[in-house]
Amino acid sequence: MTEATTIVGSNLLVKIDQLFACNVGNSIALPQIVVVRDQSSGTSSVLEGLTGLPFPRDSGLCTRFATQITFRRSTEAYITISIIPAKNSSSQDRERLQGWTKSGLKSLDAATFAGLMAEVAKVIGIGATTEQCQKTFSNDQHFSVIDVPGIFKRTTHGLTTKEDIAMVNNMVHEYMSNPRSVMLTFVPCNVDIATQEILERAEDVDPERIRTLGFFAKEHPWNTLEKEKVGIELLRSRLQEVLEDLIRREFPNVKGEMNQMLRKLEQDLKALEPKRQSQTEQSQYLMDIALGFQKITSLAIHSDYSRSNLLEKGSQLRLATEAVTGGQKFADTMALYGYSYTFKLDSKALNEVFANAITSNISDELNEEIDQGDDAGSFTADNSKATPCRLNIDHLDVQDVVYPNTDVLLPSEMDIMACLKKEYEESRGFELGTFDASLLGVTMKQQAADWRDLALGHISDIIVLVHNFIFGVLEHLTPNHRVYDGIKSRLIDDMINKYQKAMLHTKFVFRQECLRSQLEQCAISNRELGVVVKLSDVVQNNPLSNENHTVLQVHDILQSYCKVARKRFVDCVRMQVADTLLVAGSDTPLTFLEDIVGEDSVVKRRRQYLEKD
Repeated sequence: MTEATTIVGSNLLVKIDQLFACNVGNSIALPQIVVVRDQSSGTSSVLEGLTGLPFPRDSGLCTRFATQITFRRSTEAYITISIIPAKNSSSQDRERLQGWTKSGLKSLDAATFAGLMAEVAKVIGIGATTEQCQKTFSNDQHFSVIDVPGIFKRTTHGLTTKEDIAMVNNMVHEYMSNPRSVMLTFVPCNVDIATQEILERAEDVDPERIRTLGFFAKEHPWNTLEKEKVGIELLRSRLQEVLEDLIRREFPNVKGEMNQMLRKLEQDLKALEPKRQSQTEQSQYLMDIALGFQKITSLAIHSDYSRSNLLEKGSQLRLATEAVTGGQKFADTMALYGYSYTFKLDSKALNEVFANAITSNISDELNEEIDQGDDAGSFTADNSKATPCRLNIDHLDVQDVVYPNTDVLLPSEMDIMACLKKEYEESRGFELGTFDASLLGVTMKQQAADWRDLALGHISDIIVLVHNFIFGVLEHLTPNHRVYDGIKSRLIDDMINKYQKAMLHTKFVFRQECLRSQLEQCAISNRELGVVVKLSDVVQNNPLSNENHTVLQVHDILQSYCKVARKRFVDCVRMQVADTLLVAGSDTPLTFLEDIVGEDSVVKRRRQYLEKD
């Protein structure tokens, strides 16, 4: 073998030994020479001559674990002994076994080596664990061999059990099954070869005998063999050549498998999410979640769904679209179901009816219609056609906050004129040809009785929409359930408070609208209906001659006001509550993560000042 070839082979051998030391052999089959045999095959003397180490003859030591002997070239001579844990070792055992080592030894006599083997056996117990003995001399050729415990059939009292037999069988089979192992099979010369189980096992895993080297130990008629096949030195040279050829041939495959394994490990690490063991890593992890949430939220509010795979896939997370669609449905529902009674003709048509009357009194037909008020019921709608005030299914987190789903009826077909007359008759006083202003407030409140249910139902739907969006995005950004649950538990109380604030403001808007319904000192301008005069002007300039005419005037004013008030109420609910408090405002539930990544107020003002300059 040339010097260049030896150097190349030695370098590759060093790399393979380093892979063994890093436990790569537990994941990838590495090239190696493995000594296998039946128990008591006379291998100790051969290994001693092969390695120069005084292997102990105590069967209770060497049969408890595999021993890897490695020779390396170095300018300084030393011996190091360490333990390579088995791949199925627990993290605690792995740390304990790797922590045991003996180094700085210059030589090993029989007593010292036996003592170290006994100590290793006590530390390891019995298991698929390897003791690594590394011997480094300046004049040594690079060489490595693994001695595997011999298989045995009978137990030894106080030393081995039936479980140990099964364990050793599995260990030997694992080493022999490695497709990159060269099996140095020891067979005593004083036994029948056909009875040696180790040869049968070798043939099972290597039927073509490409990886099997036979060795006859103990007494043998040496004169019957060729001289190049006799002696320890020739055996060592032969094994070194076989090992170098094996490593040179298999190293590219080992390298390829390692790269594949590393890529798989990197993918698995990425699947574990970013590392967050230290406080700095945990803070960065939370900041990344917050920034990701803010980005997706901004895209959702501005309807820029194409820039987010999450928003493209999930239509329910398209926040702006869902909010606008819900608001429009709320407006349509208010227009269709917002009144307790259906209004009669509009103001212009009513005036025409009144102007065409033959006398100053209202026409007989209209009088008959109004006079039915004697038999009219109270202001309670009775209609079988109804719609729910809610559209979205409640989220479990907000069930105690949102408004219960109730049915709202279509405006009643009962005659509103008759009902207005009844209300007028039950509330009039000593006015002469006029009516009390409070009548309009009462009738408006009764006519808009369902506005509160519809408004609270709409805001409840927006709350569910926002809540589902927040935790849908968080779940996407935080696949780790433990982290997700932790963030949710910290945020839920603040979110509930903001949801409750939105519900309270909705009730406030409704109360404000009810106060406006008094109509006093108010002038209502509407492009469709024209200008509706103040109530004071109606009372002062239009003295009415009979109660039917008064009821007609109440109807006219009420109809004009209701249309404008309804649109104003819908706009207030949508802008002041849904948009400002829940979706697009500066202090909505969607801004909860600004406390984590948001700038301090002083820094924020300073930045705005500098950017303005």
